[in-house]
Amino acid sequence: MTRYSPFHPNSEATLKAAAVWFDRCLKVDGSLFTEEPLWTSEVLSEADSCFNGRPDGSKDSFHVKLERQFHDASPTTCKLLAEMLWILNLFPTNMGPDAKRRPILTAWGWSGDALSGALADELMTDDVLRGLGSAGPGFMNHKPRELRFLIKAMIALKAMESSERKDILSDPWAFAEWIDGVPDEGYRQLRHILPHLMFPDEFERIASPGHVRKILLELGGIDRQTLRRMSKVEQDRGLLTVRHNLERERGGPIDFYQPDIKEVWLKEQEVEESATSEALAADAPRSSAKSPLRSIKSSTGHLALAKPTVSWIGPWLSLPRIRGQMGERSRRTEGAFR
Repeated sequence: MTRYSPFHPNSEATLKAAAVWFDRCLKVDGSLFTEEPLWTSEVLSEADSCFNGRPDGSKDSFHVKLERQFHDASPTTCKLLAEMLWILNLFPTNMGPDAKRRPILTAWGWSGDALSGALADELMTDDVLRGLGSAGPGFMNHKPRELRFLIKAMIALKAMESSERKDILSDPWAFAEWIDGVPDEGYRQLRHILPHLMFPDEFERIASPGHVRKILLELGGIDRQTLRRMSKVEQDRGLLTVRHNLERERGGPIDFYQPDIKEVWLKEQEVEESATSEALAADAPRSSAKSPLRSIKSSTGHLALAKPTVSWIGPWLSLPRIRGQMGERSRRTEGAFR
C-alpha cells in the first residue's frame, strides 16, 4: 500500500488531483484547468523553444527568468506553462501552498486571462497543494533542470503513436522503464516523483535515490555490489517487495519514514539532520510499534525481486543516457526526505 502516508492527511486529495492531470493531460491532449487542448505536441514544442531554447544564465530568480523566456509566448503556451508548474511543484512539502499557487496564477495571467472555474477551484486548494514529501534542497536548487526534463519527457510521450502511448500509460512498470530512459543531464528527481503521482500503488513517495538505496541495504538484505548493478526500476521493484514483507510481518500498512522503521535504515546523525524537515509535515498519527525489524530476505537469503514483465521499453531506451557522473552529482545535496 505505497499510497499510505500517516504524516500527510492530505495525501488522498493530492493523489486524486494527480489522477485528474493523468487522465486529462497525458491520456488525451487536454488541459488540467480548462477544456482547451494544451498538452499537445505543438504547444509543448513552443514551450520547449521558449524555455530550453532560451537559456538564461543570469542570477535572477527562476520565476523572473520564466517571465523573460515566455514574454512573447502564445496564450495557450503560457497556460501550458502554468499547468506544468502545477505538476512540477505538486509533490514537495518543502514549499507551501501559497508559494505553489502564486507562480501558477502569474503564468496563467501572461495569457491575458485570469485562472478561474470549477476545476481550478478544486485543484488549487491548500489540501491538494500541501504535497506528499520533501524533495530536499536538490530539487529546489535545480528546478530549471526539472522543468527542462518535464518538457522533454512530455514531448517524447506525445510524439508516440497512440497505441504506444496507451501501453506506456496503462502499465506502471512500462512507464517507469520509459521515463528512466529519457535522456537528460544529471539525476532528475521527477524520475522518482512522477511514477508515484501516476501509480501510487506501485511506487513509493520517495524522491531521494539515496534513501531508496539505504532502505534496500538495511531492510532488504541487498549487498552493495548487487545494489550497484540494479537499475532504478529494479530498485523500485525491490522496494515494493520490502514493503509487502514488512506489511505482512506487521499486519498492516507501513511508511518507511515512521520513526521505528526509519531508525533502522537511516543513521542516527542523518535522523537528527532531518528533524527540521520533518517538523514541517502534517501533525498526523504515527505508528507506536517498537518491535525490532529484521532484514527482509527470501528463503534464498536474498531480496526476492519480481521478474520484469514489460517487453516494450520505448524509443528512448535505445539511446545513450546522458547522465553526468560529475558536476551536478557532486554538488547535489539530497537533504532530508519525508
